[in-house]
Amino acid sequence: MRTHLVIIGLVHFTALTLFLSALEARAPDSGTTYSHGEITCLQGDRGPGVLLRLRPHSGCEGKTSYPYLEIDIRELPIAAQQRIAIGGNNWAFKCRRAANRSQESGFPIPNESCEPSRGGKIVFEHYETTVEKGSRIDGSYELRFRTGAESGHFRVECQPPCG
Repeated sequence: MRTHLVIIGLVHFTALTLFLSALEARAPDSGTTYSHGEITCLQGDRGPGVLLRLRPHSGCEGKTSYPYLEIDIRELPIAAQQRIAIGGNNWAFKCRRAANRSQESGFPIPNESCEPSRGGKIVFEHYETTVEKGSRIDGSYELRFRTGAESGHFRVECQPPCG
């Protein structure tokens, strides 16, 4: 009887160990959802294109708050139901705190604070900007980073004029 209990215990322990190791093998999500956005025009050496900055909280405070996702899109024009691959000419960065930027390109310099995406996609479910109806820009993103994956839905709340 005692041997039977030991065998059952070993089977449960082995199953639990395999389950926990499978969870560790998966790249962890950060737990942050970047659901609120701001979209502006890329300018100068970075343009033409649009910069989409996603944050975990709402507000158009005019200053950069952390953490955020920065997605630079050069595939123009953008339309509703459009799927845009991240990589090649389209870039994404996950920034946890203030980053230094390259003087040549204006992009965040990869370091501990801003991490470049290893790929992914962004889908604009709605992309309307008209004088009559105003703006309605929303969609979803799936991005892969060295430190894990980020995915979720977003809505653009801020659209400052391009200058």
